[in-house]
Amino acid sequence: MLIGPQNLTAPVSRIRSQIAQAAEAAGRNPAAVTLVAVTKDKAAEYVRAAATLGVTDFGENYVKEALGKMDELAGLPVRWHFIGALQSNKTRPVAERFAWVHSLDRMSVARRLSEQRPFHAPSLNVCIQVALVDEAAKGGVEPPALDELARAVAELPRLKLRGLMCLPPPLPDEDAAWQIQCAGQKLLAAAGYLQYEVSAYAREGARCRHNLNYWLFGDYLGIGAGAHGKLSLSKPAQILRTVKPKQPREYLAQGAVGESTYIAVKDLPFEFMLNALRLNEGFTNDCYQERTGLALQSVGENLSRAKKRGLVVERPDGWQPSELGRRFLNDLQASFLA
Repeated sequence: MLIGPQNLTAPVSRIRSQIAQAAEAAGRNPAAVTLVAVTKDKAAEYVRAAATLGVTDFGENYVKEALGKMDELAGLPVRWHFIGALQSNKTRPVAERFAWVHSLDRMSVARRLSEQRPFHAPSLNVCIQVALVDEAAKGGVEPPALDELARAVAELPRLKLRGLMCLPPPLPDEDAAWQIQCAGQKLLAAAGYLQYEVSAYAREGARCRHNLNYWLFGDYLGIGAGAHGKLSLSKPAQILRTVKPKQPREYLAQGAVGESTYIAVKDLPFEFMLNALRLNEGFTNDCYQERTGLALQSVGENLSRAKKRGLVVERPDGWQPSELGRRFLNDLQASFLA
């Protein structure tokens, strides 16, 4: 379905939901995140429609196009952000009519913006664009020159340096990503760091004991805002997960209690395998039985099927993911869903 000004409600709602989820996962207040709607090549009616949905900030790439929309929407309570490449001969209208500039990359433009910013207006918010990709078309200051430029911009009287604008390089394709991972593993191995979990490397004798306990379904206390814990009160019926509020104010308001839920017995096999199979060495049969309170037969069929697919290897005392299983870990873990 084509998105027009008349049907922006669902997309805006979806984006706000994604922002809220990401902010909460990072322990931030979603209200502190500003949504900037990029409206280049879009008619003024799109801006008006988005504004009726509560969007207050709009980004534009081209000065002439933006000025036309500003004139047409005069009186609409919105903030305008300039996000495109800014030429020296076009700084005056940007300095006079925009609230933010996200693409500042040289001192000559910064001086002009400061000199041309009206004194009755608040300081112009600026972000310095940093060149993380070797593409001249994307602009940006080279990282080695960033510190000098930032210090100089911070001294200008009519600008307020707010941060950096960085365009990351595109993600590599799967083959390139695998080559990068293999190269990284070789470098780590040469320095004495060996992989013992899907995302963890350590020198001999220096593995993280807390994380090993966590990955093997051990008990631990969660103390502090955002912390979570697991307690085995009795097995298998009473294995308790605790979660504390992420926001410190909410955490203190609730008396640091948080929420507690019991893990259903039918979910215990997956809960155990979700983390234990992340370990290269896997788990012992005794560990599974001790930590879940269930007999190994509760996952016998699942293990047999995974073994036939080449995803796990059976040892005399337990099981571990094969090389194939480590590469397709999500598939291996999913085979233990109830």
